[in-house]
Amino acid sequence: MYTTSCLISNANEIETPFGNLPVNQEIRNHLLRTGKFEATSKSIDENEHSIEMHFPYIAKIFGTKSNISVIPIIVGNLSSTSFEDCANILSVYLNDPGSLFIVSRYYFLCSTLFNVNF
Repeated sequence: MYTTSCLISNANEIETPFGNLPVNQEIRNHLLRTGKFEATSKSIDENEHSIEMHFPYIAKIFGTKSNISVIPIIVGNLSSTSFEDCANILSVYLNDPGSLFIVSRYYFLCSTLFNVNF
């Protein structure tokens, strides 16, 4: 899925085989209010696979009864200005020792299967 912005999940929680992970609504709403992040549609959430593969591990390691919450963000092909703006906004959370960032890159390994050329 191609985008030129940062997209944040509209889901309230992320389902995993080990229990559901809540999406941190306070941080999500803060990021959306900045105007530099956009909410995803349900279809985008359902078709995004790069970070989806990490959630079961997070739920298994941290457990769903802990105070952990997640903020799924899809980072698109940003201009240098947009990248800098988003990085500055996220730096508050990056500097928080209570935050854990898991960064995932979606590599379209099956490009011939889906008729995509690079």
